[in-house]
Amino acid sequence: MSTEFDEFEDGSVSKSQVKRAMHELQALGEKLVTYNDKQLKELNLPTKLLEAIYDAKKFTSHLAKRRQLQYIGRLMRVVDVEPIKEAIKRVEQIGPEVIAKQHQAEQWRNRLLIEGKTALTEFVAIFKQVDVQYLRHLIQAAKKEPEEKSNKRMHKELIRFIREAMHQEEKG
Repeated sequence: MSTEFDEFEDGSVSKSQVKRAMHELQALGEKLVTYNDKQLKELNLPTKLLEAIYDAKKFTSHLAKRRQLQYIGRLMRVVDVEPIKEAIKRVEQIGPEVIAKQHQAEQWRNRLLIEGKTALTEFVAIFKQVDVQYLRHLIQAAKKEPEEKSNKRMHKELIRFIREAMHQEEKG
């Protein structure tokens, strides 16, 4: 499919080229629907487009979702798409860093729960501003939590504490 023949001598664009552009906008809209609320807020989208995206997330019917995606594509025709594409690139670049930090926090949690005092000493040496007494409390509570418990509240609280310590160490 060559695009060099899509433009006519008088400068007008062929129907095929217009369709490709519309499908590209619709695909961009589909990508936006997969983003979470925080990522969508970072994109600074127009209100009407944002509402259409939230509506598309609610639909369970395939046909209703397809129609909504077409509507999002139509809305995107009147919006300047370049700033949205740039913002999407920024959001996608942030993703791997956040995932790596989450994995690091999980590794610290596992070490603190398994290795005990040696891991705690190493953690406190690296993250000096940590409340050691509260950290010990979280570790003990997480160890006491039953294995079969599905939500593992104390494990999550320990992860939050570790992430906060990592964040504080980055800042200062």
